[in-house]
Amino acid sequence: MERSGPALTPQNWGAGARDFGLWSAGGAARHSIKIPITHSALAASVDAPTIELTHDNEILTLSWADWADPLQLMAAINLVAPVTWHSITTSVCSIPGGYEVRLPLQEAQQFFRSQAL
Repeated sequence: MERSGPALTPQNWGAGARDFGLWSAGGAARHSIKIPITHSALAASVDAPTIELTHDNEILTLSWADWADPLQLMAAINLVAPVTWHSITTSVCSIPGGYEVRLPLQEAQQFFRSQAL
């Protein structure tokens, strides 16, 4: 079976609307896909939120726009496979137009990512 359909864009997300980004299997926002007999999934993605990092001598601040709430922040100390990500459990604070997390600045390198809850 083959079906053709569009990704709905924009999508409402949090306090704002986000545009279509990509299909998990590739292809334009509107394209034909073959539906397999067995169960399968196809996901559409919207623009990823940008996380801004700022720091002073002691504090690292990660902030993002309010439309991306809720996010789970994750950290790793290296990107060598297999990467071990752990949740950042520091409280998220609401700021005008978004959210932020303030962390103690560490000498060791750290990598951050976000994922939707």
